[in-house]
Amino acid sequence: MGDHSKSDSRPRKKKLYDQVIFRDWCKSCGICAAFCPKQIIGRNSAGEPVVERPDECIGCRFCETHCPDFAITIIDRNQEERK
Repeated sequence: MGDHSKSDSRPRKKKLYDQVIFRDWCKSCGICAAFCPKQIIGRNSAGEPVVERPDECIGCRFCETHCPDFAITIIDRNQEERK
């Protein structure tokens, strides 16, 4: 009891995600920036969304599912899992 297997002690590799904003579709409503739980999306001086800390994205896809213009998508960056 209390013994942990070696697989439990290995550090887990953090999943990384890419955030793609389709500028031609985006109306700069700010929903993605306002409700991102990790606040990775900010806004520039024109009010357009800007991904400020891409490696902190947790892949929740809130921005993707709530964007009224379908202007943002989240892509799993880990290539090994796609094979």
